[in-house]
Amino acid sequence: MSSRTVRVLLAVSLMAGLVSQSASAATPLTWVKPMSLIANLDAAENAQGILVKKSVVYVFGTTVDDTSATDGFVKAFDATGTQMWNLALDTGGDDIATAAGLDPFGNIWVAGSSALPSDAPDPVNSDTSSALNPDSVTTVPKIPLRGDPNLVTTWLISPKGELIATYSKDVGRTILVKGISASAATISIVGVAVTALGSAGFFIQSTRRGAFGKMSIIGQRDTEINAVVKSGKYLLLLGSSSESLFGKTRSGIRDAILARYTTAGSFVAILRSFKTGAARTWQSGTSAYVISGDEVTGTKGEAVVTKYSSALSPVWTSRYSSAGPAITADSALVQLATFSSTAPIAGIRSWKPSQAQAISLVFDKSGLITAAFSAKGMVSPIAAGFSAELGAVLLARGAEGVSIFHALTR
Repeated sequence: MSSRTVRVLLAVSLMAGLVSQSASAATPLTWVKPMSLIANLDAAENAQGILVKKSVVYVFGTTVDDTSATDGFVKAFDATGTQMWNLALDTGGDDIATAAGLDPFGNIWVAGSSALPSDAPDPVNSDTSSALNPDSVTTVPKIPLRGDPNLVTTWLISPKGELIATYSKDVGRTILVKGISASAATISIVGVAVTALGSAGFFIQSTRRGAFGKMSIIGQRDTEINAVVKSGKYLLLLGSSSESLFGKTRSGIRDAILARYTTAGSFVAILRSFKTGAARTWQSGTSAYVISGDEVTGTKGEAVVTKYSSALSPVWTSRYSSAGPAITADSALVQLATFSSTAPIAGIRSWKPSQAQAISLVFDKSGLITAAFSAKGMVSPIAAGFSAELGAVLLARGAEGVSIFHALTR
């Protein structure tokens, strides 16, 4: 890569409101409105996320059978909670589905990792014919050993639940896919890869017909990439790292990172966000540069939501006591973040959780809270979405399992 095409931004310290507006303090008082249940999910399913298109909610994740074999799945629910279809995702080996996105044509792209058996059944050992086994001793067929999940796999699915295509690429190392962005021409995938020194982030692209390019490794020892978001002519890669990246060193215990690439896959810039003595991570973001994650200082955890300008300058930041990270819903219609709240929130009437409880906040352009929603019994948000028809949609886990809720925000 030519040095003339690489522009690295100076690391920016988002020091507890010193460089960005703390929006929550000036928020007008609002009440928390209840969310309505769409569906309860099967306890045996490991739901990883949701996609929302008009009045349909797509749920994806991984199932495990009695032999510990895994397959991906994606299913669709309508607004009444009726299951429209359910599709198993199976390459013939162990598969896990951990990310999904919608392309401009309304198709669903599910991404994950696959492991083919490390050896095949031995046909000689499984043959019990008298010619090869004169003593009539029944031999036990050799069971294939499971290999490592070294394959990046994508499944292309129609809105009606029809499997259009499956594509895989062996990348030669164990991986965990964390995010996918599907454009009209290119599929971009990110995640975490095992290295000789620990773990690194990875970034790989393919065509819509499954022609994969070369995998880019980000870091060597302790880096993760959790999400990828397309914003105009750029891709935003979001994650965290405790090591030097692109010439920029760590400043906190762990820094949140926002790396900007061209849609063709060329590195442009990186922004490290940190607080001295804290570990910060970005988990999700939107095409409007609303980025969310968490920050842990000692035993204190906070959900963090920051709005950036297109020049990667912080516009406003809000922090809330939380048992986990904030999760955004990527929508052009609303700025929405969901997290597991553990304390009262400035501007929210009568919100005094005695234990962690999921809450969804809607922000205006200045970062002020304009609406708040909560689903009864839900503790930990898994994913969030939005559509004009369903409003805010939440996939969350509570004491009794995983459920989908929604609330109209208008």
